[in-house]
Amino acid sequence: MKNFHLLLTLAFCLLLSCEPNPDIIINDRQDTKKTVLADQTEIKGGISFSTEGNWHYDIYEYVSNYDGGKDQRTPDWIRIESNGNHTAGDHTIKVILYPNYTEVERVAEIVITCKKSVLKITITQKNTTANGEILLPPMQVESIEVGGRFDGVEYNPYTCFNFIYDRKYRVEALDDRLHNLAGISYGFMYSDMGEYADWPGREKVETEIQIAVMEGAYSSYYLLTLDPEKKKRVTKIDYYNTNTTNLEEVAAFTYNNDGYLTECEKADGSSFIYAWQNGNLSSVTSRSPGKDDIITLYSSYNNMPNAATPIDVNMLFTDMKTLLGNKNNKADGINLSTLAMIDLLGNRSKNHITKPVVFLESVIRWDWFPEITRVHKNELVEYHGVDEKGTVIGFTSQRDTEIYETIAESEDPLFTEDRDRLIYELRYR
Repeated sequence: MKNFHLLLTLAFCLLLSCEPNPDIIINDRQDTKKTVLADQTEIKGGISFSTEGNWHYDIYEYVSNYDGGKDQRTPDWIRIESNGNHTAGDHTIKVILYPNYTEVERVAEIVITCKKSVLKITITQKNTTANGEILLPPMQVESIEVGGRFDGVEYNPYTCFNFIYDRKYRVEALDDRLHNLAGISYGFMYSDMGEYADWPGREKVETEIQIAVMEGAYSSYYLLTLDPEKKKRVTKIDYYNTNTTNLEEVAAFTYNNDGYLTECEKADGSSFIYAWQNGNLSSVTSRSPGKDDIITLYSSYNNMPNAATPIDVNMLFTDMKTLLGNKNNKADGINLSTLAMIDLLGNRSKNHITKPVVFLESVIRWDWFPEITRVHKNELVEYHGVDEKGTVIGFTSQRDTEIYETIAESEDPLFTEDRDRLIYELRYR
């Protein structure tokens, strides 16, 4: 019996000595090789393991070179999320993938190192979906053209928005000539881009986006802080002072439990309150200290699915106002309509708006002529060129604008401008 226990002890010791990762133990050995579909964006349940000390990870992929060999590089289609605890203990990492639109299968290797032990995990992302089809890239709006009559002036069609996308199909650059005919350019720098770390005094943070706003010879810089759970939802905007490398808060955002924007509170004490009904934006209240509220109502929507169009075209009509940065900065700030249009301000309206701006309880006061009030009435939007999925190809916006003399409290307009009629066309890639 003594010899039996001795043999059992020796066998157990030999078993331990053969353990390839004595400082890293993975909970399920099947997790060392994972295969996912082209449209799968996460490894379900993550990967769990335990370590006997501090650990770190690297991610590699191997691509063919011109010499017939393989080059090792860091892939941009897969990333790891952990709780930040890289000491001894039990751990679960979340593996996030981007959809595979490359039409070829791709493989990445996660290498976890603890002391002298190494654990390798192979992730293969197929080039097809569950039904065996190649995953096609999403539709992208390349530009928006507009032409027609506005404020009594006829405009030939011109490009009012131009979009440039990165390899992950995110908006990388956007030129806006709708809100400023001279042109405002936005450059979006994400945390996984090399340019991100160029700001002095700023470290790379995954839940942030840097924006460079360029207007003529002037530039300004902003930092968008994203909700850590809903990463395409901005919670705060800061102006980045290039002279002091300090951040100066511009605005903070609040969302309801359904993911809709409910308030934008600016640093100057003013705010915008957003109300929603049946999944659609119903009103925006502009509130400033010492002034009356201005309420804009959005009363009519059709039954077309807004989500079918790559950008939120409602935001071309919904005046979300402009956020200005530092008062001494000469470049314009970020237009909230632009951020909402590319889905950075929470959920978009469920349907397409057909009466976008009907000022029933609100007015636009001309600061240089305070006794005159401008009222937009009878604004309508008609959509055309809609495909079978409900994707908008173009639309027409028309409105009447009436001018009232408010000092005399006249109910009749002083004069009525000619009807504006703008025709928009979306150009797709």
